[in-house]
Amino acid sequence: MPRREIEARLTARAILLTLAGWTSPAISEVFCVRDDAVRLWRSDFAHGGVAAIKASVCAEPPPEKTEAALRVAVMLQTASPAAPSSLPLVL
Repeated sequence: MPRREIEARLTARAILLTLAGWTSPAISEVFCVRDDAVRLWRSDFAHGGVAAIKASVCAEPPPEKTEAALRVAVMLQTASPAAPSSLPLVL
Protein backbone atom coordinates (compact mmCIF):
# COMPACT_ATOMS: atom_id res chain seq x y z
CA MET A 1 0.00 0.00 0.00
CA PRO A 2 1.44 3.41 -0.94
CA ARG A 3 2.56 5.70 1.86
CA ARG A 4 0.05 8.35 0.76
CA GLU A 5 -2.86 5.92 1.21
CA ILE A 6 -1.58 4.74 4.60
CA GLU A 7 -1.32 8.30 5.87
CA ALA A 8 -4.80 9.16 4.59
CA ARG A 9 -6.26 6.16 6.41
CA LEU A 10 -4.43 7.02 9.65
CA THR A 11 -5.65 10.59 9.44
CA ALA A 12 -9.25 9.49 8.93
CA ARG A 13 -9.05 7.07 11.85
CA ALA A 14 -7.48 9.76 14.04
CA ILE A 15 -10.38 12.09 13.27
CA LEU A 16 -12.89 9.38 14.16
CA LEU A 17 -11.08 8.72 17.44
CA THR A 18 -11.01 12.47 18.12
CA LEU A 19 -14.77 12.62 17.67
CA ALA A 20 -15.03 9.71 20.12
CA GLY A 21 -13.17 11.77 22.73
CA TRP A 22 -9.60 10.48 22.41
CA THR A 23 -6.72 12.87 23.10
CA SER A 24 -3.81 13.56 20.73
CA PRO A 25 -1.30 11.73 22.98
CA ALA A 26 -3.53 8.64 23.13
CA ILE A 27 -4.01 8.59 19.34
CA SER A 28 -0.31 9.16 18.68
CA GLU A 29 0.60 6.27 20.97
CA VAL A 30 -1.75 3.87 19.18
CA PHE A 31 -0.58 4.94 15.69
CA CYS A 32 3.11 5.23 16.66
CA VAL A 33 3.36 8.82 15.43
CA ARG A 34 4.33 12.04 17.18
CA ASP A 35 1.71 14.02 19.12
CA ASP A 36 2.22 17.03 16.85
CA ALA A 37 1.32 14.93 13.77
CA VAL A 38 -2.05 14.12 15.33
CA ARG A 39 -2.58 17.74 16.36
CA LEU A 40 -1.85 18.81 12.77
CA TRP A 41 -4.39 16.30 11.41
CA ARG A 42 -6.99 17.52 13.89
CA SER A 43 -6.27 21.17 13.09
CA ASP A 44 -6.51 20.55 9.34
CA PHE A 45 -9.88 18.86 9.81
CA ALA A 46 -11.17 21.62 12.12
CA HIS A 47 -10.23 24.36 9.67
CA GLY A 48 -11.11 22.77 6.35
CA GLY A 49 -12.85 19.46 6.82
CA VAL A 50 -12.14 16.44 4.67
CA ALA A 51 -10.81 18.56 1.80
CA ALA A 52 -8.09 19.98 4.04
CA ILE A 53 -7.04 16.50 5.14
CA LYS A 54 -6.81 15.31 1.54
CA ALA A 55 -4.67 18.33 0.67
CA SER A 56 -2.33 17.87 3.63
CA VAL A 57 -1.35 14.25 2.99
CA CYS A 58 2.36 14.14 2.18
CA ALA A 59 3.53 13.07 -1.22
CA GLU A 60 5.94 10.20 -1.64
CA PRO A 61 9.56 11.25 -1.07
CA PRO A 62 11.81 11.07 -4.10
CA PRO A 63 13.74 7.79 -4.36
CA GLU A 64 17.12 9.41 -3.64
CA LYS A 65 18.82 6.28 -2.30
CA THR A 66 17.65 4.21 -5.25
CA GLU A 67 18.86 6.81 -7.73
CA ALA A 68 22.24 7.05 -5.98
CA ALA A 69 22.62 3.27 -6.00
CA LEU A 70 21.81 3.16 -9.72
CA ARG A 71 24.41 5.87 -10.45
CA VAL A 72 27.05 3.83 -8.64
CA ALA A 73 26.02 0.64 -10.45
CA VAL A 74 26.30 2.36 -13.83
CA MET A 75 29.72 3.77 -12.92
CA LEU A 76 30.90 0.34 -11.82
CA GLN A 77 29.72 -1.23 -15.07
CA THR A 78 31.38 1.40 -17.25
CA ALA A 79 34.61 1.92 -15.24
CA SER A 80 37.73 0.21 -16.40
CA PRO A 81 39.04 -2.32 -13.87
CA ALA A 82 42.51 -0.81 -14.25
CA ALA A 83 41.34 2.64 -13.14
CA PRO A 84 39.65 2.31 -9.71
CA SER A 85 40.61 5.92 -8.91
CA SER A 86 37.93 7.07 -11.36
CA LEU A 87 35.20 5.96 -8.90
CA PRO A 88 34.00 8.49 -6.32
CA LEU A 89 34.65 7.76 -2.66
CA VAL A 90 31.61 9.73 -1.49
CA LEU A 91 28.31 10.29 -3.24
